[in-house]
Amino acid sequence: MAFHYHHGSWNPIFAEQYFPHPGIHVSRRSPGAYPAAFSAIDAGAAAFVDLCSPCLSKTPMAIAIDGGAKLIRIGDVEGIQNATSASFLSPSEGWVAGTIYSGGKWESQIVHTADGGRTWHSQYRTPLTGTGP
Repeated sequence: MAFHYHHGSWNPIFAEQYFPHPGIHVSRRSPGAYPAAFSAIDAGAAAFVDLCSPCLSKTPMAIAIDGGAKLIRIGDVEGIQNATSASFLSPSEGWVAGTIYSGGKWESQIVHTADGGRTWHSQYRTPLTGTGP
């Protein structure tokens, strides 16, 4: 579940499907099944990247704007299966780090978007075990 703090109170933005939230009205679902990485962009916007292990090399993502009043489903972060962190400078530019299962092994990868998640480009990739790129 994600909340936004505004003028002395917390307002729910969304909740994962499995999360029980009695007494709290949440009209939006999270981008994926399990919460993962989060990046505050500014006082009114944040990026949320969720986990979706069965999605293979795609990880669902959304941007909350207007203090959480609007949740925009961006799409999928290409090249990351399990997101571990996210850092966004704006709703259009950011990085997501995580792991991906490729070629029979797990690898760490950092991907970047400069167009709000329409395209993603790998900036770093390395096997989790062994040496070399």
